[in-house]
Amino acid sequence: MRKKDILELKRRFTKSHCTFTKICSCYVNAEKHTILTFKENFLNLDDDMILPK
Repeated sequence: MRKKDILELKRRFTKSHCTFTKICSCYVNAEKHTILTFKENFLNLDDDMILPK
């Protein structure tokens, strides 16, 4: 990623400027088994979880 891309993500990852409401992800191991799934409402996350300082 370029620095410009990272700055754009940081700008979007604020509650006041977010363009999305939910975060979903999934961690998969080398054997393609799902290790963890994650579904959270973005606006309910703590500020420290969004962009740690």
